[in-house]
Amino acid sequence: MPTNPNTALMFFAAGLLGVYAEFCFPGTVLPGVAGGVLFLLGIAGFVEMGVRWSAALLVVAGFVLIAAEAVLHARWVLAAAGVLAIVTGTIRLHDGMRPLLAASVAGPLAVITILLLCIAVRAGENKKQKIGVVFWPSDDIFSSMGDVPLGRRDLHAADKV
Repeated sequence: MPTNPNTALMFFAAGLLGVYAEFCFPGTVLPGVAGGVLFLLGIAGFVEMGVRWSAALLVVAGFVLIAAEAVLHARWVLAAAGVLAIVTGTIRLHDGMRPLLAASVAGPLAVITILLLCIAVRAGENKKQKIGVVFWPSDDIFSSMGDVPLGRRDLHAADKV
């Protein structure tokens, strides 16, 4: 278990990245298991060292804001507020935290979270749009085709006529 807050932060970030990799590439067990273990070790290290719970709640609130941005599409206002909350909360987690290291780890981690959530929401929306869609030929697309029947055609039917 890490006894340095900076090491605990690195474990936490590496754990989240491992879990993200498992979501991106399902079935590869190693990134998910290693990420889960590192994530839990990072959290255990912070709890053991005595974390500021207000800062931890700020980090959690930042992730909630990012999730709300992915769902509500608030023109990136919630995402920017989420990144700011995550970076600020991470810097203030512990007295021994190096601010530059905390910001350089938490900022990209928050941006990666935003990108992955946007990809997931867009994939879900695309999946919803394809369910129950019926293709109706419109006049502007098929006007040049005349009376050609849609569907499967026998290519050699024109030769027989």
